[in-house]
Amino acid sequence: MSIKSLSFLGTALVKVSDLLLDPMKHIDEKRVKRLAHDFKRSECRNQDVANAVPALVNPTDLKAVLARANLLPSTLLEGGDTPMLQFMDAEKPIIFYGDHRLRAVEILRRSERWWLVSLYSQGRSKGSHYKRSSTDEQ
Repeated sequence: MSIKSLSFLGTALVKVSDLLLDPMKHIDEKRVKRLAHDFKRSECRNQDVANAVPALVNPTDLKAVLARANLLPSTLLEGGDTPMLQFMDAEKPIIFYGDHRLRAVEILRRSERWWLVSLYSQGRSKGSHYKRSSTDEQ
């Protein structure tokens, strides 16, 4: 599955704890520490569109998240203030890549434990059926 085959739903700021990271992916702890050091030394740039992490989200779950936040789906596509969304455990988006960046930001102070996420529709299938391909790795 590639990002190109999915429907773009928009962008939102999401707490790292509200994202599902791939538990099977090998995480290079040295890389995580180096990134965390870089984030502390300079800006984390976790709101930069160029650094956005792509994630799969169930459209029904996203509708529920938006309803709780009193937001319309179009809000995710508009320029301007990017909304911060909070996902419940069963609704969490699954990231394609960016595991090292997200784990590094967890080391930082609590106010920075979020990231800009590009949300894509995964259709009717549940996130647990998603398989990451090697071309999606970063």
